[in-house]
Amino acid sequence: MDIRRAALFAGMASMLLAVTAGAGVSYTFATDCAAGTGASLSCANGRLGVSAWSNTVGTANRYIENATVVNYGSYGLGITNADSSLPSGADAGEGTSPEHAIDNNGRYDALLLDFGAGNQFGLTGFRNGWYSTDSDMSFLAYTGSGDALAGLASRTLSFGDAASDPASLLNNGWTRVSDYADAGTVARSLTTGVASRYWLVSTYVPMSATYSLSVGNDYVKLAAIEGSYLRQVPLPATWWLLVPGLLWLYRLRSRRA
Repeated sequence: MDIRRAALFAGMASMLLAVTAGAGVSYTFATDCAAGTGASLSCANGRLGVSAWSNTVGTANRYIENATVVNYGSYGLGITNADSSLPSGADAGEGTSPEHAIDNNGRYDALLLDFGAGNQFGLTGFRNGWYSTDSDMSFLAYTGSGDALAGLASRTLSFGDAASDPASLLNNGWTRVSDYADAGTVARSLTTGVASRYWLVSTYVPMSATYSLSVGNDYVKLAAIEGSYLRQVPLPATWWLLVPGLLWLYRLRSRRA
């Protein structure tokens, strides 16, 4: 088979596949994730990885780095950032209630959800198992090219207008998908229209010069998420009727050449 014919068949194959959402799936962290504490947790027999990140690097705490994710069972996942081990005043109260949760008091905490190589997950809902004071949240998805984790520790999660911050996640492949006010502890729906291998879920982060939600008093533990994986499926069988016509056009062009 010559190169032109191989290219034709490859094109035909790609035409006969469509990308569609699979059946809905939900993950409940109390039962689907490993118990305990660590830099990351393995969930759903390795299909989902969860890690924690907080802006605790540098004299102004501009950059994010790994934090500790804690599985509180039915209450959900919380975060203790790296500044909890520093002298009092670094991030006072970190690691104790309510700052044992995902919070934006002093530092901004975020869970990184990794749905695995080759997978694109459309996040459509979530539920917190616990909150205190307020429960505004932010959702970001990686929509860039390349490895989202490469250089993640040199990015910023907050600090106002992203246009003036080259290190902002928003300038490095990440998209701010949704902010959700007063999430509470009931199941919430998201209309995102976005699918990604990587999602960041945090309490509210003001990533623009102006914002309307309150900051510094949000504390939540994420208990569950739901959505669907995008997958490639064959198009209806009638599409195969195109194949003879494509082959005839190829032969006709070859004769004329």
